[in-house]
Amino acid sequence: MLIIAKVAEYFEVDIKEILARRSKAKEERRIAMYMCATYSNSRMTLTKIGKLFSVAISGLTRTRDRVREKIEEGESEISRKIEEIKKSIAELAP
Repeated sequence: MLIIAKVAEYFEVDIKEILARRSKAKEERRIAMYMCATYSNSRMTLTKIGKLFSVAISGLTRTRDRVREKIEEGESEISRKIEEIKKSIAELAP
């Protein structure tokens, strides 16, 4: 999936590390889960995203909501990272 690949590229970690349930790349994994749950097309359901990350839908939505709360609270660092990743994805569009 493009979002996961771009998150991995941005943070310079392996995709397997982001997808690993016991990942050492916790922030990277949370950002990837948030972005997949928020920006994926309709064919990529929360169930499919949860399976990809080996988490239940409740865990996925909890992670998505926590990241969203950080953004809404004005945590600029996480917002900046997400915007930069989104920009790198947008650059691929024709």
